[in-house]
Amino acid sequence: TLKSIFSPSADIKGTIVYPNPVDFDTELRGTLKFQNLSPDSEIKIYTITGQLVKTLLAVPSQVHLVNKIINGHAEWDGSNEFNAKVAPGTYLYIASDSNGNSKTGCLGVAR
Repeated sequence: TLKSIFSPSADIKGTIVYPNPVDFDTELRGTLKFQNLSPDSEIKIYTITGQLVKTLLAVPSQVHLVNKIINGHAEWDGSNEFNAKVAPGTYLYIASDSNGNSKTGCLGVAR
């Protein structure tokens, strides 16, 4: 597999989330993007009261042949685990990888 040949992106703290805030009705592909993840990253999105909304898994997106590093990405379409659209508001995310690294942040959803 790619993971056996290449190392994951060094630091999940470099994760970029855009656009933030997001309007899923007008955004390109209708998604919020997470970039610069490790390919084994998991993103959990929560309401501000701590209720789990959605779990996303990163997929490999870039392979740097010279540095032998893989970056991952994920996209959120604004749906919850039951495929219903979420309400406008503020959400929290936690991105974590298999090495125990994590990054937390806030997301804004507009309509």
